[in-house]
Amino acid sequence: MPGDIKLPISLAIATVNTPLLTIFSTDDKLTEYKSMLPETFKSLDKDYIKVLFSYFLLIHLVILGLNYKYVSIKLVGLVIALTIIDTVISFMMEKKYPIKGKKTTVEIWRSPRKYILGILVFLLSFVIFVL
Repeated sequence: MPGDIKLPISLAIATVNTPLLTIFSTDDKLTEYKSMLPETFKSLDKDYIKVLFSYFLLIHLVILGLNYKYVSIKLVGLVIALTIIDTVISFMMEKKYPIKGKKTTVEIWRSPRKYILGILVFLLSFVIFVL
């Protein structure tokens, strides 16, 4: 793969390949549990955001480490920005546009919502890193 395009593609693939993006949409019991818990006691939303942020930070740091030849201030800034953007957009899409009525993993993977964030991450990282 050409050097300029491999970083945006790896960031996009890392975003698409996580099951964390559909966790509340696909697990009815978890959604039920979330609605039963009082917000003052325990917020699953806050825990979900922490898990998403931790995942994206870890995977982006691994990608950054694998591309150590290209490390620059611009790239580190891009990784930090993408970690925040991935977390916020993932959480917002899970809340506003849940994937409902999908029974199998194949049906979930066919949902266009699963790929929106990956495409956005690819375009953003391509514009910032390559251009």
